[in-house]
Amino acid sequence: LKGIQTICCQPLDTVFKLFSILTEEYVSIVLVCVVYWLINKRVGVYMCYSLTTSLLLNNTLKNIFLRPRPIGVEGVRSIYTDTATGTSFPSGHSQSVSSMYISMARGFNKKWLYILTAAIALLCGFSRLYLGVHWPSDVIAGLLLGTAAAFLAPYAMDSKHKHIITFATAVIGTVLCLFIEDKSLVTAAGLSTGFAVGMLLEEKYVRFSTDIPIKKKILRFLVGVVIVAVVYLAPKFILPSLPIIRYLRYAALALCAAYAAPLVFIKLKI
Repeated sequence: LKGIQTICCQPLDTVFKLFSILTEEYVSIVLVCVVYWLINKRVGVYMCYSLTTSLLLNNTLKNIFLRPRPIGVEGVRSIYTDTATGTSFPSGHSQSVSSMYISMARGFNKKWLYILTAAIALLCGFSRLYLGVHWPSDVIAGLLLGTAAAFLAPYAMDSKHKHIITFATAVIGTVLCLFIEDKSLVTAAGLSTGFAVGMLLEEKYVRFSTDIPIKKKILRFLVGVVIVAVVYLAPKFILPSLPIIRYLRYAALALCAAYAAPLVFIKLKI
């Protein structure tokens, strides 16, 4: 880790901060929604299941291993530490970026996209080392686990038992929250629950298509972002910061993105 940090300089600080931002919560929400609403619903489902499952696994493992971060270790330069929450192993950023971006490549099955997303995942992982917030083994484990989730997600979501799988994942995540006090785990469990319910309702009552003109796609994006932003932000400023509120907030967010927003699109004919 100290050897990697010998290349540190101000321009690279900015570059690798930007790569870490690619896995921030709001970026992930927007990217998954854009793919799901506008480009390819099936691939969006892959991305969402891969990401939420990966988040559940990651935060469970963090609470099992409880490995300290390198922040504060003599000779290690740590910056952008506000993105380093919880324990160190495995790296949440590395696991999230590989699960989300590589599942997108897996869904579209384009060679150039595999190359691009693999490069993004590796650079995001490297950024966590450069920034001094993870050990190398944290990043390697995160990348491997995220990639595994990305390749397994299509098998789960193309199965005739996909709804059983999504609800089972949500139940497991919710039960884990009863034994592990961790807000990131609560977030993941809430997202899993909302996604499971939303996907079932969308498939039964909406069945929207992404095959629409570009003008309608732009309008759909704008309407969808407003809906999701309200559901995402309003409870944060209005309701108390309790685990159950956080769980319900993220469940509502996923439910809105998967079902409520598409329902509005159909009603508005966009």
